[in-house]
Amino acid sequence: GMQTEAHETAVLLNANARRVSPRVRQQVRRLVPPENVYFTRSLEEAEEASREILERGYRRVVAGGGDGTLSLLMDNLCRAVETLHPDLRPDLPEIGVLKLGTGNALASHVGARSVRRDLDRLGADQPGVNLPLHLIEVGGRLAFFAGAGVDAMVLNDYVAIKERLRRHLARRGEGILAYFLAAFGHTVPRLLTTQRERPIVRITNLGRPAWRVSAQGLPMGSPIPTGAVLYEGPSICASAGTLPYYGAGMQMFPFACDRAGHMQLRV
Repeated sequence: GMQTEAHETAVLLNANARRVSPRVRQQVRRLVPPENVYFTRSLEEAEEASREILERGYRRVVAGGGDGTLSLLMDNLCRAVETLHPDLRPDLPEIGVLKLGTGNALASHVGARSVRRDLDRLGADQPGVNLPLHLIEVGGRLAFFAGAGVDAMVLNDYVAIKERLRRHLARRGEGILAYFLAAFGHTVPRLLTTQRERPIVRITNLGRPAWRVSAQGLPMGSPIPTGAVLYEGPSICASAGTLPYYGAGMQMFPFACDRAGHMQLRV
């Protein structure tokens, strides 16, 4: 593919992601002018890169490094826009995804394939389809899913297991294997064997009216008004998402995209 035009496309890569290998860096540099490539190693660098991308007026930014990298980029771009004077506020660039992380829910959603193929398409200026994405505000940050309970426990176990597996496994498949080892080897047995009571949660609807949905995604019963309690009781997992996928191609929130401006909650 030919090189993309300067200031058309920026590429932001999380240098800490293991799949952002020297070979991937080389591929990126061959297709994108080096001044348009940002490697970030810390939260501060990611914030700085987002600000620069906005100031330089790129039409699109393509990010690689998994769902964390993507939601951080979106959050940083939105924050950077808000700090500018209302007269100066630029449009946010289009955001593209390279399949380069452990959690690839967004990459699955948009149909990202191999990095080489997607970069070649970008170089030929064939960037695929545009999908609107709604975000959830969690603790002052923007994300496309959030959860409390077992999924957070699995992630913590996963990080620990991945560190131990690193010495024994090749890069390919490491993520998904470690994830299932964490879930079924550590978290689930621990939940089944500990006598600790399940935490009691109360979920209140602070937004517009909500609906319970059937297995087919159809609204059931009357809408649940603003201020009403959606659920109160024991829970091992409470999660919400605006994307169907949870990562590794698993569909956790199949109806998340059915209504604009809504998220799907599962308890």
